Amino acid sequence: MASKEKTIAYLMVLADTGKEYEIVQTMKQHSEVLESYIVYGAWDVICKIETNSMAKLNSIVLELRRVPYVKRSMTLIALTGDINKG
Repeated sequence: MASKEKTIAYLMVLADTGKEYEIVQTMKQHSEVLESYIVYGAWDVICKIETNSMAKLNSIVLELRRVPYVKRSMTLIALTGDINKG
């Protein structure tokens, strides 16, 4: 039996200098991308993704990795929900 739980992941992206906005625009094309921010620090962009399957998450991540100005990415998959919701 398939799980009805959604897969939530945070995707961090290291981009070529000045290409952060293009990455955000690329990510906004996916309805599964709930939030996308340009950030300071070790990464340039962080996105929150919610999918119905790991296969769909994999598809989105692989598409992003094919973008020429993406240097590197890291995907963090959430294991538990919001612990503050009780």
